[in-house]
Amino acid sequence: MWAYASEATLQHTYDFTLKTLADGVPGAVVECGVGAGANLAVMSKAVREAGSAAQVYGFDSFDGIPIATEKDGCQPGLGFFTGKNPFFGGKDGNLESSGVTVHDLDSVRKRMDGFGFPGTILRKGWFEESLADNSADIEEVAVLRMDCDLYAGTMVCMEAFYDKLAPTALVIIDDYLLNGCRDAVHEFLDARGAAWKIEQIDLVAYVWNAGSPCTGCGPVAR
Repeated sequence: MWAYASEATLQHTYDFTLKTLADGVPGAVVECGVGAGANLAVMSKAVREAGSAAQVYGFDSFDGIPIATEKDGCQPGLGFFTGKNPFFGGKDGNLESSGVTVHDLDSVRKRMDGFGFPGTILRKGWFEESLADNSADIEEVAVLRMDCDLYAGTMVCMEAFYDKLAPTALVIIDDYLLNGCRDAVHEFLDARGAAWKIEQIDLVAYVWNAGSPCTGCGPVAR
């Protein structure tokens, strides 16, 4: 299986990325949590169709989803839980693969090349260990797609890219319905005294103008 997203989600990723770039929003196109590369491929296609010079980046462990913590309450692909993660014998939160959604770097690179996107930059590593360093050369972001699955990875992604978002940037939060991901987003925004106007479409959350202060949002909803 290489396309974990529905056809509708892939179409939305393409359409909204294309519109953002066609509107002239400056910056890179970034996905945190590439999986097998389906959404990254349609984002790359949108860059090409928009005639944009935006560089596309994909960040992933390429070893699968790491082990969840009690902040998540869910091990994607295995099940929900309360308290400590029961699936890995006390390895709660370890940066090692859960064995779910494993697609190695070479296979994703070949897939992107096969689709005609050899310029896509793929960077390997657990977000908590490498994302800050791996993303240091990205100065501005037009589109940020977060498919981080868990609290810790989502928080690291927010920390790495929030201040780099263009004023009219698009942010896509794939796992917003998972408690860990949603809590990380709102805890980060609360700490910054910020808010996003979040719209959910087909189980995925979208934020337009993510780099601008949200006026009229009211209290941050959970």
